[in-house]
Amino acid sequence: MEADIFPQKLMSPDKSLALSVKNYNLVLTDVASNLDFQLTNDGDYYYDYASSPETNTHAIAYRLEGEVSAPIAIWSPDSLKIITHKLDQRKVKTLSLLQNAPEGCQRPDLHNYRMSFSGDADLPLAELIIIDAATKIVTSLQAEPFLSPYLTPIEFKWVWWGQDGRKFYYLRESRASKELNLYVADANTGITQMLISETSLTYIEPSQFFLWLSQVIILEDTQQIIWLSERSGYSHLYLYDIGKNTPKSAITQGEWCVREVHFYDEKTQWLYFTACGYDINVDPYYKQLFRCRLDGSELHCLTNENAHHSIQISPHKNCFLDTYSTINTAPISILKAMNGEIISHVETSDIHGLSNLNWVPPKRFCCKARDGITPIYGNLYFPSNFNENKKYPVIDHIYPGPQVYRTSPHFSLYGVIFRSAWPAQALAELGFIVVHVDGFGTPGRSKSFHDFTYENMSDCGIPDHVVAIKQLAEKYDFIDLDKVGITGYSGGAYAATRAMLMYPEFFKVAVAAAGNHDLRCYPASYGEKI
Repeated sequence: MEADIFPQKLMSPDKSLALSVKNYNLVLTDVASNLDFQLTNDGDYYYDYASSPETNTHAIAYRLEGEVSAPIAIWSPDSLKIITHKLDQRKVKTLSLLQNAPEGCQRPDLHNYRMSFSGDADLPLAELIIIDAATKIVTSLQAEPFLSPYLTPIEFKWVWWGQDGRKFYYLRESRASKELNLYVADANTGITQMLISETSLTYIEPSQFFLWLSQVIILEDTQQIIWLSERSGYSHLYLYDIGKNTPKSAITQGEWCVREVHFYDEKTQWLYFTACGYDINVDPYYKQLFRCRLDGSELHCLTNENAHHSIQISPHKNCFLDTYSTINTAPISILKAMNGEIISHVETSDIHGLSNLNWVPPKRFCCKARDGITPIYGNLYFPSNFNENKKYPVIDHIYPGPQVYRTSPHFSLYGVIFRSAWPAQALAELGFIVVHVDGFGTPGRSKSFHDFTYENMSDCGIPDHVVAIKQLAEKYDFIDLDKVGITGYSGGAYAATRAMLMYPEFFKVAVAAAGNHDLRCYPASYGEKI
C-alpha cells in the first residue's frame, strides 16, 4: 500500500506504520492491513495530541480551507518509537478576528482562536510523550511542560533522536529566552538529565536567525558535545564532555561568526560549518564553508570565491554543491569535494531575461553607523530606466530584525519576504531609489551589534538608516535628500511609523503595512524577548 494514500498521517521510516490524530487523540495504523489502534483516549478540545499552537496564526486559515495537518511527531530511525506532545491551550486567552465579507454571505463572521500576548500569565504548554510502536505503551517525559508561545519544540526541530533510538535530546528555552538548556532523555522511562545550561542577561538562542535551528552535534561515541554559543561576544563553537556543564575548549574563536554546523566526520575527524566575517576583505554577510579539527586547528575555507555561498552536503557526505552569487551576479553551482577541490561545474544561471528588461543590477554599499565607526551594509535598487543625471526620491525599505537581516547578500530571486530583493525592485520600478540597510539590532554580526536594541525595540536601528542615506547622498548626486520616504511590513511597518515620529524633518512620508505597533498585543515568543 502506497504511503501517499495517508496524506494526514506521519509514516514510519520503514513505511509499515502511520501515526494520525482523530478526535484529539493518537491513532496508529498498520499500513499493510489498514487496521487502526487507538493509542490515547484522554485528548480533548485545546488539550490534544500532536497539534500546533494557534498562536502561530494558521488556525483560522486551516479551518476555512478545511486543511488537516499531519501530526507533529518524530519517528525513531528504526521505526520502533515516536516522540510527540500533548498540547495544552485551555488557559490561553481568546482573540477574535472579524471576517467582513464571508463568501456567499452579507453578514460578517466572527472567528476565535487562542493567542498568547506578551506578559500573559498562561502560554501554550507542550508535554512531550514517547510511544512504543510495538507495545503501544505511551510514556510521559519526566519534565515540566515546554513553553510553546509560537511553535512546539518538535516544530522548531529542538528535539532529535540519538543514534540507537534508546535516547533522544532536546533543547529547552526559558521564557524571554534568557536561558537555554540541553537535555538527554531515556526513551523507555522518560527520565531526563541536563547536559548543558547557558544563561544571558539579554537573550540566548540556539542560533541568531529565524527559525532558530539547533546547531548542536552530539558525539555519542566519544561522549562529547559541539555547542554554539555567543559567550565570547561572537557566535562560536565549543567542545563539551558529556556530564560536564563547562566547555572543555573553544573550537573556533575570533571576531567572526559561525552560522551553521553541518556535520562532524568521525572517520576523517573534520568538523564542517559555515561562517561569516572570517576574512576582513570579504563582505561579513557572505556565508562560506569551513572545516577544522575539534581543537580548532587546520582551519580552512573551502569556498574561496568572493561571494555568498549556499551549501548542500551530499547524502553520503563525500561532496557538496556550492551555489554562490552576489546581489548583482548570477548564481553559479559547482560540485566540490569535501576538501574544497572542484569536481565539476554544474550550472551558471541565465539572467539574460532580466537584462532584456533593462534591469539595473543593485549596488552593495558599506557606510558608517550612527557611532561614526561601525561599518554597516546595505543595497541600492534602481528603476530599469535609471538615469544617473536625474535626481530620484528615496524609499527606505526597512525591516529592523532582530531575527533576520534585511539586506540580501546574494542573488535572491526567491526567499523570505524580509530578505528578498524583488519587492524592493518592484518599488524602484515606480521611479524611486530604494535602500535596504541593516543597522544596529539586526543579526549576523557580533552579539553587541545584535543586542543593541534589546529592550529598546523602538530604536529599530532607525538612526543608522538616517546617517546611511545621508552618506549615500554625499556620494551619489542622483539621490534627492529632500524626498525621502520609508515603508515596511510587520516589524518594518512598526519601524516606518517610528521613523516618522523620530525624524519628521527627514522622512516626508511613511507607508506601514500590517504593523505590530504595540508589542504588548503581539505574540509572547517575539514581544517578550526583545
